[in-house]
Amino acid sequence: GGGRNNKIIQMSKNEELVLYKAKIKKYQNELHELREEVTVLNSKYAKACKDRDKYKQKILSAKDDIARFNQLVEEKGKQRAADVTKELDVLKSVLKQKDKEMAYQADQNRQLRNQLNEQNDYVQDLEAQIEQFRIQQEEAKI
Repeated sequence: GGGRNNKIIQMSKNEELVLYKAKIKKYQNELHELREEVTVLNSKYAKACKDRDKYKQKILSAKDDIARFNQLVEEKGKQRAADVTKELDVLKSVLKQKDKEMAYQADQNRQLRNQLNEQNDYVQDLEAQIEQFRIQQEEAKI
């Protein structure tokens, strides 16, 4: 009776072994699939990192461009301001010169007016004297 029991136990151990082999095969397949997934994920991650670096570079480049543009605008603005200031200084000096010339001219005109007034006074005196002389002549005739 005992031998037959042994055979059943043996049989169940064989079955167990087959079962374990099947499980191992299943786990190996799952592991293989996981490895493939990890490989795919790794390549996606690497691509994402590369893209991120590329965009980071583009952003940095754009920031550089903006900084250069702003610097250029600032330089042009300063240059324009300097040019305008120069033009204004020239205009100021021209106006100052004109003011001096006009002041000189006004002084000349004043002197001329005074001379004319003096001459006018002289002429009026002369006319008055002539008139006086004429009146005296008229009286002398009578």
